[in-house]
Amino acid sequence: MFNITEGMANAWKKRAAPLATPNDIALIENNIGTRLPGDYVAFVTQYGFVEFGRDAERRFLFSYVIEQDGQRITRQRQVQFMFAPDKLITRWRYMTTADDPGDETRPSIPSGFVPVAGDAGFGAVLLDISHKPGQVWFWPEDNDRWGLGNNVALGFVADTFEDFINSLRPDPL
Repeated sequence: MFNITEGMANAWKKRAAPLATPNDIALIENNIGTRLPGDYVAFVTQYGFVEFGRDAERRFLFSYVIEQDGQRITRQRQVQFMFAPDKLITRWRYMTTADDPGDETRPSIPSGFVPVAGDAGFGAVLLDISHKPGQVWFWPEDNDRWGLGNNVALGFVADTFEDFINSLRPDPL
């Protein structure tokens, strides 16, 4: 069960986000080649592809844990919006180079992940759809190909999409 705060609900009502339809879910799943986790589907069909952070009452933070120099470091980011189906598919194709595997010029994420939300920059909240389906991770945008340079780590966010949503907290600015 999603624990949606009054602030979230009020903010989402002000900017009515389109709710996911069965066709939206089928479009995404057909493009990524697998089923989406049930709690993600439940969220977007009930609340829509919401925006989180354009004004003070709608800014929400999440924490992620990343391995860096042999240490576990906890960081915070602000979630801004959920990707609508067309944006999700476009971003997934670009980030995974699904449409051109030989293109070495694009940033990329490891295979088996799909971007479902964005932060205030170019980072992405990712759903694991392969290794541990349903887990939520954060990819801090990097221009290197996955596994090269600084693009070698994802930050763990939550075991489920429901846990991710329920862990969001207002940004005190």
